Amino acid sequence: MEVDNTFDTLRKKLLELGDNSLEKSYFPHMQDKLIRLQMFRELIDYAGIGVFIVKLPSYSIIDVNQAASNLVYFEHKKLIGTSFKDLIEKPISEILDHLYDNFSTKTLTRKASLKTKLGFNVVVEMNIQLSSLDDMFYHIILVKDIASIIKYESSTSTDESTFKHIFNSTHDAIFVHDFHGKVIEVNNTVLEMYDVPHEVALDFNISDYSGNPKQLENIPEILGMVEPGKDLVFEWLARQPISGRTFDVEISLRKTSWNGMESIIAVVRNISGRKYREASYKSNEDRYKKILDTITDYIYTVEISNTQPVRTIHYPACKTVTGYTHLELESNPFLWYQMIFPDDVQMVTHNAEKIIKGENVGTYEHRIIRKDGQVRWITNTPVLHFDEYNNLLSYDGIIKDITERKEMELHLLQNEQKFKNLFQKLNDAMVLLEYETIVNCNSNSLKMFKLEKKSFVSSSIINYIGDKSIENITLFRNKITEARNGIPQFFEFTFQKATQECFHAEVNISHLENTITQVIIKDISERKIVDDKIKAINEFNALVINSINALIVVLDNNACIISYNKSCERLTGLKEKDVIGKYFWEVATLPEDIQLLKSTLLQKITTRDTFTTEHFWLSSTNEKRWITWNSAVLKDKDGIVSHVICSGIDITERKR
Repeated sequence: MEVDNTFDTLRKKLLELGDNSLEKSYFPHMQDKLIRLQMFRELIDYAGIGVFIVKLPSYSIIDVNQAASNLVYFEHKKLIGTSFKDLIEKPISEILDHLYDNFSTKTLTRKASLKTKLGFNVVVEMNIQLSSLDDMFYHIILVKDIASIIKYESSTSTDESTFKHIFNSTHDAIFVHDFHGKVIEVNNTVLEMYDVPHEVALDFNISDYSGNPKQLENIPEILGMVEPGKDLVFEWLARQPISGRTFDVEISLRKTSWNGMESIIAVVRNISGRKYREASYKSNEDRYKKILDTITDYIYTVEISNTQPVRTIHYPACKTVTGYTHLELESNPFLWYQMIFPDDVQMVTHNAEKIIKGENVGTYEHRIIRKDGQVRWITNTPVLHFDEYNNLLSYDGIIKDITERKEMELHLLQNEQKFKNLFQKLNDAMVLLEYETIVNCNSNSLKMFKLEKKSFVSSSIINYIGDKSIENITLFRNKITEARNGIPQFFEFTFQKATQECFHAEVNISHLENTITQVIIKDISERKIVDDKIKAINEFNALVINSINALIVVLDNNACIISYNKSCERLTGLKEKDVIGKYFWEVATLPEDIQLLKSTLLQKITTRDTFTTEHFWLSSTNEKRWITWNSAVLKDKDGIVSHVICSGIDITERKR
């Protein structure tokens, strides 16, 4: 069958892309096609995807695009003819050799470092394709700078609920296991990928999830190769432990600390589909399409004539971003502008006017209103094309939906502002520690410790402990360690101000992120003084009540006993702890007198301020003793009965 390789046909194939954004490979089918695809190299350059074409087995660079030159700070002509191995580290060099020696494996993706002319390394994601043409072998190497992504990921912090959400919503299966292969935890994707219920997933060893018996011999060696802070990435044959079904996976191992125990976290990605796709990619046109798939979500082209737009071509992927088909957009030339969010119309219009004049406005952000009414954030990257006289012929707009990123940025900004407001407005002292060193504090901390910020920050919290005994210092350090391990600490402690004055405080220590702990200190010195006074008064009152011969019973407003002095204990033989909470008439009263005493007592409590009653009590020897009671009713400021104090005298001898 004759293949139509005209320029317009190739260009249309490259632009009419699907909705997926997968890491794909770049490989020119023939040298003359590279010339005809020069315009599309500009698109690739603008998107920052570097392309190296490396001849094997010499690893000599025979061509690069501008983005690759910019990435390593070398001029294009300086790179041509040099060895690609001079730009990479030894492990990646060995991977390239392995790929060349094992032609069955044609594609690999790795994170790597590229050496630059300026002496520093740049972190990239590297997609390596092994291809042949006219009995010659080549590596087509696609590199993308991911340093900013790594920096962004390392700067964000998440709380426990966010971590659990991410842990269980990721498309990759995640195992946490010890160095003997015992599974400690798994995420939801493991349950789906390996078809096991959670209640039995932890009962299997990591070897039970492996599909090739020969691989099991290598597990101890592989686990021994895992180094702290580094990912060990390799491909593996996985197995569903119940059904026995096997499938290809890519595994990334890293040492971690899980609940205080050194463990290994294994991130497993099912690459069965990728393996199948790699085997089915046969044409070079497909390779070009994959590159462009990774660069954009949606492309449109505006054709210019005499400095005026005359036609706009929207490609099928536009429906994913806008909700409109390319036919709807092309049938209504004003529909794109009608989608622009009202507050952004002026900015977008201004940029469009500058583009028509041939000015490069760069990537800009704005909002659109989708067909379904949703407001979405997008980036618009115009790529301008000129003729030999520098007249603008057309420009391509590269559209990417960034709504999720913008929402995350707004969420982080709001949370940061809330924390700053809370940090400064908190009535108590708030101190942030890195291990024991103070790295930040609020204004109340400075007032509490009588210090200026420049003296307080960067000093050790240990300096402000009131009693600097070894036991006290060790206790406080242990509290910090426990909090950093995820166990919040609440306790009372004594601190010392810069004036050498000590004060009592309630302390709350909790883990914030990484090595940072948050310490909230509440000065309770005044409360401690009041508590000590109340304690002394209560002890004095108890001493007085228990030292007199009279029978003293204190009741609440329901006539339940809340205090019972020693004289009562001696007479009845009942201890205070045994009668607390019981009704007055339930204690030592003759059974035949209970109802009368109950009705009399309740009636007088509610109607009298003081009253007198007489009735029998049974002594510890079961002897009837005649007691006369003088009672005083105490009320609160609202006139509600709070307590009844009953003072009794044994008048048995007088009655006789």
